[in-house]
Amino acid sequence: MKQNYMKHILIQPILKEALSFMETLALKQRTQ
Repeated sequence: MKQNYMKHILIQPILKEALSFMETLALKQRTQ
């Protein structure tokens, strides 16, 4: 149970980073 919680804490920020990264990529493609 504790391991699952740790995974969640680690994965959450990574997902947010990936989402913002995808957004910036989409914006760059739009401006080109």
